[in-house]
Amino acid sequence: MQSALLQVCRYAEIEPDEQQLTDIVNEDMLQAKLEELVSWLLDKDFEKLLWILYRVDVDEQRTKEILAQHVPADAPHILATLILERQKQKEEIRRSFQKAPVADEDEDLLL
Repeated sequence: MQSALLQVCRYAEIEPDEQQLTDIVNEDMLQAKLEELVSWLLDKDFEKLLWILYRVDVDEQRTKEILAQHVPADAPHILATLILERQKQKEEIRRSFQKAPVADEDEDLLL
């Protein structure tokens, strides 16, 4: 799941600290780092944050609905959670479309 953080850093044109990446050992730590980055983007470059959410393919309508229901202070946590959820969905989709190993295929059906 560190790929989510790396992707957001790449889109934000921020060089990730390799030591901090290796220190991330669970999803809570990843969430915290992503929240820091989202919070920074909210303060410094909101347009870029919106562009990143678009590039990561976070559902715009869902984002608006969730943010409208919460106080602004919760925005970094909410947006980081939405980014991570979308990355998980993408990984699940990729796994579901991976080709089965050749050993599992019936040789008579191969052309």
